[in-house]
Amino acid sequence: STSQGKSAVANWQTVRKCLQEILKDVAPGSGSLPLSNVKRLFRSRFHVELSETALGHAKLSELLQDPRINDVCTVRLQGQGYVVAPLTPEPPARSQISLADSIAPKIST
Repeated sequence: STSQGKSAVANWQTVRKCLQEILKDVAPGSGSLPLSNVKRLFRSRFHVELSETALGHAKLSELLQDPRINDVCTVRLQGQGYVVAPLTPEPPARSQISLADSIAPKIST
């Protein structure tokens, strides 16, 4: 139980779930969210405190690249600051290799 006005500190499981929720609103592929907004969104939407130091990291950008959650999002430098973007693994069905490429005779010149 937390005292009034004091948020609980997020654990890894909470961080993962909240990040997935936040990133649902971000367009996959092109959309991103300023790194500086992440902590505020954790507080305003989920009423939990995202503390990188409580989870063993010196910086928020390092926390978001931790192996425990690096399949959820990616952090990259964009313009003057860091942004967080959803990680969208390409499904194998979308690969650009077609069957015709593998059976067409190779023409050497």
